[in-house]
Amino acid sequence: MESYAKLPRHLFSNHGSEKDVQEVMSFDKKSKQRKNLLNLLRNKGNHAHNIEVIREQRGYLIPSKRPQYNVPSDTYIPCDQCFGYYMKSKMWKHVKNCAAQVKKRKRGTRHQSRCALLLPVAMPVEDSFRQILGTMVNDDISLICRNDRLILTFGQKLHEKAATESRQYISQKMRELGRFLKVMQVAHPDISCLEECISPQQYDNVVRSVRQCAGYDGAKRQYQTPSLALKLGHSLKRCAEICRSNGIKLADDAMKERAERFHDLCCLEWANNVSSHALTTLYRNKFNKPTILPLTDDVCLLHRHLSSIMADASQRMQQSPDRLAWYQLAEATLAKVILFNRRRSGEAERMSLSDYQHIERHVNTDIFDGLSKWEKNLCERLKRVEVRGKRGRKVPVLFTLETGQCVDILVKTREAVGVSKENVYLFAQPNVDSLASLRGHDCLRKLAAQCGAKNPSALTSTKLRKQIGTVSQLFCLKRNEMDILANFLGHDIRVHREYYRLPEDTLQMTKVAKILFAMEKGNMPQPNQALDDMELSLDDCSSDDNEGSDETMEPQLTKKRKYCSSDSGDEAKKPQKLNKKKKGGRNFWSEDESARVKEYFKTDIRLMKVPGKLKCQMFQKEYPLLKNRDWTSIKFKVYNIIQKRRKST
Repeated sequence: MESYAKLPRHLFSNHGSEKDVQEVMSFDKKSKQRKNLLNLLRNKGNHAHNIEVIREQRGYLIPSKRPQYNVPSDTYIPCDQCFGYYMKSKMWKHVKNCAAQVKKRKRGTRHQSRCALLLPVAMPVEDSFRQILGTMVNDDISLICRNDRLILTFGQKLHEKAATESRQYISQKMRELGRFLKVMQVAHPDISCLEECISPQQYDNVVRSVRQCAGYDGAKRQYQTPSLALKLGHSLKRCAEICRSNGIKLADDAMKERAERFHDLCCLEWANNVSSHALTTLYRNKFNKPTILPLTDDVCLLHRHLSSIMADASQRMQQSPDRLAWYQLAEATLAKVILFNRRRSGEAERMSLSDYQHIERHVNTDIFDGLSKWEKNLCERLKRVEVRGKRGRKVPVLFTLETGQCVDILVKTREAVGVSKENVYLFAQPNVDSLASLRGHDCLRKLAAQCGAKNPSALTSTKLRKQIGTVSQLFCLKRNEMDILANFLGHDIRVHREYYRLPEDTLQMTKVAKILFAMEKGNMPQPNQALDDMELSLDDCSSDDNEGSDETMEPQLTKKRKYCSSDSGDEAKKPQKLNKKKKGGRNFWSEDESARVKEYFKTDIRLMKVPGKLKCQMFQKEYPLLKNRDWTSIKFKVYNIIQKRRKST
């Protein structure tokens, strides 16, 4: 590319017919507009030269201000408005006074990331994927990602597969590989790109670099960041698959064979070298870690706080639309939807305007007729919207009358407060330039801190979902009801049972310990008796049974609460009611009665098995003298005989 000392004279004499040059000539000499347009043309020419230098990795860059000492070329980035090259650390100063900017940029914008989009990448990419590169922090890691073909291909594959809301996820996965490649290049300077790491000869070096990235301690065999080691393992396997597909497309058998052997090594050795210790570290970090769930008082307090904000903001919006009032109403309504539905914050915040506007109240008449009066009223008062959940599942969101009225106000006043017409989200950012939605997690965290809760850190969407999964066990739901709840929360019933149950420490301290104490004291439960209906005395005192003056001794089992149906959905069997003792005194057994009991139930006594109701009633029919006794007294008589024999042995 040829350079000229007198650029204005060259432009006017040789390129006077071009539109940009004619625009410059339309202004008076020595005018400010003419000077700015000439600088813009000069910067565009320098930018074309600099792009060629960066691609060929040969030559010198032409910055807007020449430094006094030699600096690396990656220190400079172009301004996305005037195309002048400035140092990264000085770009924020230039942006303030850039003569080519059309409007003033808002505070907090990543100027360096946006300007870095003008720099060339290692391969042609789509414009939508280039926007993801622009969201990265402009540092040495993002520079590695833009200049490595395999990392770019990996990101493009994720972009083609994932939804539009997954930009941050794609950026994070690419930066993980960039961090790994940086560590690999420091340890082995001869490696220039990630594709060279996908080789069986480099497998041991790859393992060492992954361990270094995740902070592996060889003495303790623990990772400082175990999740990073697991993520890098999955990403490197995916990169091996990409190299294999590229080898097939390019008919490069050597590349294909290297990728296949590296992938086979990962399948055979990666679990022993990396994954096993990483998983062990993850599980060990969860030991003795308390499970903190939201308090019911805090949830009620947050509900009341959100309702008061929504009522105040709605009144202000009806009087005169205000951007601040709209923002407060949108924040409170979004938090209320997440709190009431126990939805993931991302699912609620990404609800589109079209989804809400196309609500159809369709109720199956057959099912509706079978509902109670209260349930029928609920169907008439609630609105139901279906949104996209995790893994593409269809999950419902319910709107009460209160939230429905607030959302209607938000929809009517969107344009009045400055929400962009191109913004498709229901809870949109109230800025003309923004196409994003409000962040549900931030709204919930902010309002939880304001409501005066005792533990506001526990009022998150994840812990609220665990709370409803835990409390649902106290409602004794049947299997079909558990399926309905799991589908509403947006996950499989197996996930619900594994992760949304009562905390393990509570279960082991109550349920399992009850069984252990019963076995220690020799107190056998009644047949068909539920574990929750059993209450044991922790006192060590015990009375010896006397067969000669034997009375109907009942085990120390008391009725605690109604019997809950099990997960299997079978009909709940009510516990057997114990006979109340008469006020007339004890009903002693005679020697003849005791002998007949021992004779008839000798097999049960030998097997240490308490007979059931049916067998006791058959015994009464065979021996009419015992018809005056209740069948439970016969059962407990056998139980006492078994207990005495067990203690004697």
